[in-house]
Amino acid sequence: MKRLFIGLSPSDEEKQQIALWRHHHLSSNFGEKFRSVDKGNFHITLSFIGAIESEQLVNLIDTIERIEKPKCSISLNQLDCWAKPKVLFLTSISTVESIQKLAANVIAAVRSNDIFQEERPYIPHLTLCRKAKTAPIVTEAFKFKLDFQQCHLFESVPTDTGVQYNIIYTWPLS
Repeated sequence: MKRLFIGLSPSDEEKQQIALWRHHHLSSNFGEKFRSVDKGNFHITLSFIGAIESEQLVNLIDTIERIEKPKCSISLNQLDCWAKPKVLFLTSISTVESIQKLAANVIAAVRSNDIFQEERPYIPHLTLCRKAKTAPIVTEAFKFKLDFQQCHLFESVPTDTGVQYNIIYTWPLS
């Protein structure tokens, strides 16, 4: 069984820009206490699926093929931290209706295939670091505008150097 999630992937150029910003503005805060997420793994999760059977996966792909999947964008302009999972992330100060709608459609499709989805508000975010207890103070304003033309089914694969997120299916956004 594969460990799966559905999400949005920034372009390689956008990932590089975010990684450079993180290095220049946050690296002095890291020390040994934060663990940076590999820039290749930068993404915005729409729905965490977990491990499912092959038949469920085929049905899920088909269901998501048929739902409305609007193009979307986000301006990541806020640094925040969730203390319990110890995640430092970028998010948007304002509500992003297009991503909220896409996430709601994807989550409904996942649920319609009898796959559990947590009942909590959806917050689009891009994880920068793990093992973070608080968000460092960044005094300089920043904004990363990300435009998405497709969403992906990712598989989380453990490797010797950490987890790697591989795209195993792609849907165009319209």
